[in-house]
Amino acid sequence: MHLLTNATFYKGDNKVYETPMMEVTEINTPERKAATIELDVPLSELKPGFYMCQINVIDEAGGQAAFPRLALLIR
Repeated sequence: MHLLTNATFYKGDNKVYETPMMEVTEINTPERKAATIELDVPLSELKPGFYMCQINVIDEAGGQAAFPRLALLIR
């Protein structure tokens, strides 16, 4: 297993913040057969408002990628 992941925050079409890329090399939640990943996002980098958050997951070993997005309100 070799995953690369990070989160990107958009306001409209503008990228306003991106976490550093993290590397995951093992399943660390065996009961779910999954890799649990925690990304730190300093809220001081994001002003209050609506954002689109994109989670980037790249599986280099499997040759796959996923880029789910979710709406996020920061108050």
